[in-house]
Amino acid sequence: MTRHLATAFTTHGVGQGLFYSGVIAPEEATRPLNFVYDCGVNYDVPVRPFLHQRVDSYRSQTLGVQRGTRTELDLLFVSHLHGDHASGLRRLLRDVSTKYVFLPYLSQVDRTIAALASPEAEEWYFDFLSDPVLYLKNELDVGKIVLMLRGGPPENDVRIEDRPRDPSEALDAAVRGLRDAESPDRLLGSEPNRSEWNRLRGNRDLLFKTDTRALNLPQWMFRFYSVQSNPDALRSFHVELQRLTAKLSLRDLLTVGKNRTLLRETYERLANADDVLKGEVNNTSLVTFHGPTKGATGAQQFGFDGGAVCCFGPHATTHPPRMWPFGTLLTGDINLRQDSIVDTLRDHFIHERTEVGTLFVPHHGSIDSWDATTLDDYPNAVQAIVSAGVDSYYRHPSPTVIRDLCGARRTLHWANQFCQVTQSMALELP
Repeated sequence: MTRHLATAFTTHGVGQGLFYSGVIAPEEATRPLNFVYDCGVNYDVPVRPFLHQRVDSYRSQTLGVQRGTRTELDLLFVSHLHGDHASGLRRLLRDVSTKYVFLPYLSQVDRTIAALASPEAEEWYFDFLSDPVLYLKNELDVGKIVLMLRGGPPENDVRIEDRPRDPSEALDAAVRGLRDAESPDRLLGSEPNRSEWNRLRGNRDLLFKTDTRALNLPQWMFRFYSVQSNPDALRSFHVELQRLTAKLSLRDLLTVGKNRTLLRETYERLANADDVLKGEVNNTSLVTFHGPTKGATGAQQFGFDGGAVCCFGPHATTHPPRMWPFGTLLTGDINLRQDSIVDTLRDHFIHERTEVGTLFVPHHGSIDSWDATTLDDYPNAVQAIVSAGVDSYYRHPSPTVIRDLCGARRTLHWANQFCQVTQSMALELP
């Protein structure tokens, strides 16, 4: 039996940050599945109104949020907690019934460094960083929180269901199918609110999972790779943070301005003496592949919404289906220059590497996170997307990154505060 599937994906034009959303709508489904990957903007760059406009538009047009009405977001994936990826979460999730939030487990040290990277953020953001689990649960009323950890080799476990089901209805079973982490107690022991975390864990509202299995939904799947920070590189800052938290709670350190100043001075003193520590700031991300189950045929197309179109390289926006697979690899802020990350990334997505037709350029196109040899690992990724701000002082995307992509005959689409990138598909699956 042939099944028909329509999808729509948008890299929203927020500027120096990332806000990506998707709608997966099987023909026989009574309700489409809605998901979001990251929602934030860099507060040091004056583009915050663009994020607010895009979030409000998404809430209204896709989620149908109305005053006094609660709607549903099935999946939220947060690659990491830096402000340019997470600062819009509160605005996005208010009055929204969110079923699942996936994010990598980030230690107190990771969360503290994230706070120092966004000094101009709103006050709620620092409260969120002090305990993201309790903030998501108590303040934003999220249904279930899934903390992702690095596991073993990926399992080739993608399945095709015999009977049609709504992806949203199959979500609970798909999450249960992920492999449980073996030793979350060690992580819980370091959390100041571990009794509350344990209560949520007992209620199955807090789950610890590994990235070895795919999240299998009818006709669509997600596979994760949880890139963890290097604890050895962060050890010097960890020691100082332990000294400070012996006197003050992490919440007091992060939410009181003078305490954040003390933290920043401590971090900068250590980072100035240790280039390894300085280089660890952007190394955590929940890399996510999503795409249809194998055997899909059909057509897809890119488009632009806004007053400016930023497209580099071959300008064809449609390709024969066999030359342009339907999968997308969302990379967050991974550092492809980090030792072995290119190899481990390729090995982890070994079953999907030829299914990647669209590749997100990591870290907004920063040259400091780029390795052009990655393109050899995804030979069918003829489309690339970068989300970065026009006229930001970071100067993303790097001209070198653009040249590498164009030289490899890839088309690069640039989502910025003046232009968002859309991608639509009309598919048939066996």
